[in-house]
Amino acid sequence: MRSMIALALMTLASCSSAEDQRIAVDAVSRFHDLYNAENYAAIYAGADDAFHKAGSETDYLTLMSAVRRKLGSYRSSEAAGSRVSKALGGTQVVLDYRSQFAEGVATEQFIFSISSGKPYLVNYYINSPLLILR
Repeated sequence: MRSMIALALMTLASCSSAEDQRIAVDAVSRFHDLYNAENYAAIYAGADDAFHKAGSETDYLTLMSAVRRKLGSYRSSEAAGSRVSKALGGTQVVLDYRSQFAEGVATEQFIFSISSGKPYLVNYYINSPLLILR
């Protein structure tokens, strides 16, 4: 009986994890749409409190403007990895991508917290030689 309950709980958790990952993947698509529209303020406004504590909106807008100037518009991505972590504090989804921009390639990592079915950007990392060389 205990093993059946454990199996049922694991099944429920995996379904929830898949849904949380889908929510985060959709949020990455929205992020890229906002990036292409140069609406960085909307990205910042919808981010998690931890994201806001890491830096000011002005600093974020300056950073994203520099990324846009050096890499150009977003074109496409290929998934490079993901993981979903559940803890007492909630669910966290990490998504890694190899992305193509108008001026070249970059790796991106998105970390989202999922709360009540909504994604909140906790951290965003982007790496490309073009960010240094241009």
